[in-house]
Amino acid sequence: SRTVLVLPPALNKNRKVGEIVLAESHFESLLAHIKGRGEEEPLFNLLTPSGLQRRTERMMKHDCGVAEIEYENSQGFADFHSLRTTYINALRILEVQDSVRVKMARHGDIKTTRGSYDSIEFGEMRSAVEKLAKLSW
Repeated sequence: SRTVLVLPPALNKNRKVGEIVLAESHFESLLAHIKGRGEEEPLFNLLTPSGLQRRTERMMKHDCGVAEIEYENSQGFADFHSLRTTYINALRILEVQDSVRVKMARHGDIKTTRGSYDSIEFGEMRSAVEKLAKLSW
């Protein structure tokens, strides 16, 4: 079975059909979540009980507190783009091919993925230097 979430062009910046591949376990959870919803009904309710749009930074602060993660540290804030950065960097660390990372990030090309989201850590640079030191010329 294909565990793919298809996004219509209107929901994508590039106005093309988008596909998000999900793990089987996540797909089953999502199916249970959307069961019985209308075609135009949003998947996730971002409205407060009084009908106002939720402020996602408040949701992130709350979720970080529950998970005992700092919302703000020397590297910045835990916001939507920090989640994307973590996701895209995890794919890089796992040595997922660039073409796959671009597709999973729903970017147009690798320049966006590398330029906006790749973050090389000191430990990775140390590892690269140690590998170089092992070369016998």
